[in-house]
Amino acid sequence: MLSSTLLKALHGIDGGLSTRWADTLADDRQPGLQADFVKSAPPFNVGDRPRGRNDVRRKYGLPPAGNANYAWLQRVLSTGGTADRRGQILFVDARQSGAMADRTEHVPAEAGLRRIADAYHAWRGTPSAQAVGPEVRERTRPLPYGDRSRST
Repeated sequence: MLSSTLLKALHGIDGGLSTRWADTLADDRQPGLQADFVKSAPPFNVGDRPRGRNDVRRKYGLPPAGNANYAWLQRVLSTGGTADRRGQILFVDARQSGAMADRTEHVPAEAGLRRIADAYHAWRGTPSAQAVGPEVRERTRPLPYGDRSRST
């Protein structure tokens, strides 16, 4: 929570966000939120999350039992405002660049940070950017963390 709060303060962001820990899949504290920018670093590959058959955020179907990845993507998509990039997903696999500081924290190396920045700038419209929207839509299974069939 501290790092989120610090980042918001440093960048002058006041999104009316809570300073209390919450599980947005189980307890949506901002129902109906529409935002032009969503930053998300959810705990991917966590099982046993609420599946919410009647959850209006499940516009694209019920997430599979045992893996919340699809639920997190739908949560982010449900908050998208009217900005031009609504519904776009930027995947960057930087796991191999850097080292684990401890059991849960990965610290990217300088090359990894450059790779992330390059992917972001490409996504913002430089000629080297690739459109993968149709590929994502054609997937019939959830995109697992670590799927290396396509990397950015």
